[in-house]
Amino acid sequence: MFPWSHKRPLVLTVNETFSWRELVVTPTHAGFWLLFLTVAVWFGALNYAISLAYALSFWLFSFLIISLLMARQQLVGLKVTRIECGEVFAGDSVAVTLTLGTDNKKGRVFYVICEDIATLVQMQDQEEVQITINLPTYHRGYLSLPEIILFTNGPFGLMKTQLTLQLDERVLVYPHPVKQDLLQAEHLGSEEGSISIKGEDDLSFLIEHEPGQSPKLVAWKTYAKTGKLLDKRFETEFSSNPKMISYHDYPAGTSIEHMASYMCQRVLDAEQAAQVYTVELPNQIISLQPNQRGIVLTTLGLWV
Repeated sequence: MFPWSHKRPLVLTVNETFSWRELVVTPTHAGFWLLFLTVAVWFGALNYAISLAYALSFWLFSFLIISLLMARQQLVGLKVTRIECGEVFAGDSVAVTLTLGTDNKKGRVFYVICEDIATLVQMQDQEEVQITINLPTYHRGYLSLPEIILFTNGPFGLMKTQLTLQLDERVLVYPHPVKQDLLQAEHLGSEEGSISIKGEDDLSFLIEHEPGQSPKLVAWKTYAKTGKLLDKRFETEFSSNPKMISYHDYPAGTSIEHMASYMCQRVLDAEQAAQVYTVELPNQIISLQPNQRGIVLTTLGLWV
């Protein structure tokens, strides 16, 4: 009647809908006592041939079965998707946002448990509910998301239903930005690589708008036509000396962790000031290109 064996965590994919096969249903403490009482009444009816005791034992057993089916329905048919989080820097919290939906019109009450933090979810009539779980980050690189448990003991508190999810994704954590002004002189001459905004005739190409970019770079005419936020890049940008951000700017012996943090801050400053910049890393130079910000931050996050 009960799947006692421990089931492996279900790997969550996009728009995953859960069936009863993924659920683990077990009696609660009260459910165990009611089951014990049912068996005791049945043995008493068997020994003393009391028809009323037979009826009571079968009624109690039926109530347990109904509790099991109703507890299972709290999670069967749920659809879970994860919303991508934005940029995450070491020391910040990763906001894991889950969207819970259902195709039927049954009310549901259950808990979402992650890292020993429980969130109560109440759903009504095909509504979608979003919950956000904040996870701390301590260092750069890939962060594996922890298991998430969906749990309920409703509606009578006699059976508990549990579903364990393992998000099949990793979040890339960028270095923690740190300001550092002690640079070697060899690159200081190229620090002033700011650009001036020209007209549409000098436009080189459009790239997807990145958070933190200057509003002056947004192609508003294109936005009015297409509804998409795009940033402008100009031919004049390529003729000027770009701002150089290099690992050579730091004294010998500076750790990779410190250099990644310093360079991350300088990249963010250059993006905020709408400056043209080039990033130099060992065996790699990243110059102006579409999604340069994302490429540079990803490279710094994985720099070893």
